[in-house]
Amino acid sequence: MSIKQDIKQMAYDAATTFLNEGVELNDTIGSMYSEDLIENPEILKRVCEAANNTVYMTMFKNKNVDRSQIKFPLADAQHLLNLIDQENGPMIENTPIDYLVEPRLTVVTKTASLDEGLEKIANVNTENESSSKRKLAIQKMAQIESTAKNLVYSLEIVKTAAERNAESLLNDYVSHGIDTISSGESFADMTKIAMRSVVDNFGETGITIVKKASQHALGKLKSRGFKTNNELTKISSEVINGDNELCCTSNDLVLELEKAAACTELINSIKKTQGLIKGIRDGVSA
Repeated sequence: MSIKQDIKQMAYDAATTFLNEGVELNDTIGSMYSEDLIENPEILKRVCEAANNTVYMTMFKNKNVDRSQIKFPLADAQHLLNLIDQENGPMIENTPIDYLVEPRLTVVTKTASLDEGLEKIANVNTENESSSKRKLAIQKMAQIESTAKNLVYSLEIVKTAAERNAESLLNDYVSHGIDTISSGESFADMTKIAMRSVVDNFGETGITIVKKASQHALGKLKSRGFKTNNELTKISSEVINGDNELCCTSNDLVLELEKAAACTELINSIKKTQGLIKGIRDGVSA
């Protein structure tokens, strides 16, 4: 297998172990290093990123999971690197170009357990609790606040990456439009095929995003002087080839935008929870 395939497989294995057995990603990925499966810091970082994305998207696609409440202990490459440095000395830097390309996300199909994430906070009756219990409650809430802050930071990174990927994919979509028109084919056919390719995975949301992408592409093409054929032809009724570049670009674009939207929703939910926890902690401290 190539390095990209190795990264994808290791991330999938770590995600599957976490979702099915509850073993945290850091523990599994650390074991992979101990078994000499991970050779340098860059591969470690890429495995952590891919494992986090795989767990997130698996939970995101699970109809029984509230998307606004997706929380789990993230794989932390820096934490693992620090542990490795302490035990064995620094890992050797070696960055082959093969794994600088993002591995395609894989969704784990079977999950037996999902981590609940942030704990629920009970109201603390300061009049009836002892000083030691009150102090312990304050410390616990401070820990949860810190965890929430770190989670928001991690989600902001995922969101930014998703938005950057979506922007690149949108440019690719415009390029498909140029290729379509240059070959004398119908732009409307391209849009129809793209919409049909996303409907099974993303439903009406996918169709809406592809329509907007097509409107954006059409505007770009017209501004560059291209004349477009906007009539549907027999191509629109052909069987969709899900592996062609247009369909892959369309599905990846919808996925990245859905990921960014989910991150925004989750970040806002966590920040609301942070405000609630702070209010409770302030009340307990008074």
